[in-house]
Amino acid sequence: MKRSLLASLVLIIVLPAQLASLPGQVPPQAGQLQKRPIESDDATKMRLAASQYAIIEVLLDEGRIQEIPGEFQKILDLGLTGDRARAVGKAAWQIADRLRTEQHFAQAHAVVNMTLAEVDEVETVFSLLMLRAKILQSQRLYPQAIQALREAQQLQRAQPPGR
Repeated sequence: MKRSLLASLVLIIVLPAQLASLPGQVPPQAGQLQKRPIESDDATKMRLAASQYAIIEVLLDEGRIQEIPGEFQKILDLGLTGDRARAVGKAAWQIADRLRTEQHFAQAHAVVNMTLAEVDEVETVFSLLMLRAKILQSQRLYPQAIQALREAQQLQRAQPPGR
């Protein structure tokens, strides 16, 4: 319950702040009504992603675990890029880690794998490989966990210095 409340607060507090910083957004003047600004496609996609994330949280709370990978795919299908893609990676991490802690390993792996197939930003891929290792360790699949950690290490070694 606390986690759902926290997730809701994050969506209510953080998402509007992120959206306000998007190009094309005009902050309202004190005491004036603001016309609805022209929104970028990304702003709309971020709102859709936020509401889809909230749906997934409800499904988790309700125990409808089998539906989560399909529902998370809807976020990936939005095709968010750049900083917004990193936010999707963080959302995947949060959802998959919660699935892991509740021992829904198949669904946790599904969320990680589908996200890895869609993202290419090194930090996000590294984070998801680390989570994959954590899930495997929770399953007591230690050799596979070590392999996932080695993949994460290789990814970091392949990065140019200073990145």
